[in-house]
Amino acid sequence: MNYYIKQHVFSFADSFDIYTENQEVVYQCKGEFFRLLKHLHLYEVCNGNEVAYISERFRWVLKGYEVYIRGEYATQIEQKLGFFEQRLELPDLGWHVVGNYLAHDFAVYDNDDDVVFTLHKEWLAWGDTYEIEINDAYDEVLCLAVAITIDATLDINSTGANAK
Repeated sequence: MNYYIKQHVFSFADSFDIYTENQEVVYQCKGEFFRLLKHLHLYEVCNGNEVAYISERFRWVLKGYEVYIRGEYATQIEQKLGFFEQRLELPDLGWHVVGNYLAHDFAVYDNDDDVVFTLHKEWLAWGDTYEIEINDAYDEVLCLAVAITIDATLDINSTGANAK
């Protein structure tokens, strides 16, 4: 299934709409304003229920996040050192993210090196816009939460701060 993640440009906190291929908004992501560390909430548009929560963990050098799906702990996401390469690992799931930091193209793999989803940034778009192609065998909410976390990590690396 393909989704499109579109950032709201004029927003004080992180804010995204997530669309289907038919341009139907199915999820919204809202960040908390005036927080030292990022806290993001993913909501279903149809009923307003929170389906995912992403919380940045304090670490001195490399960033880390915890992801909760439908109120239950799902995984942590840890940033690893890489040269011109964004490396993230999800040790609880056995997933790892491989990508090109400069091109903003990423793929998430499971333990068997099968593709969980791919994430591609559209360059000629107003605000951050990503296309995400999710393998049907995986939970779409978890994959979307991981994709949003990849974007959060990129923002921190490029600005040196949590602010957009």
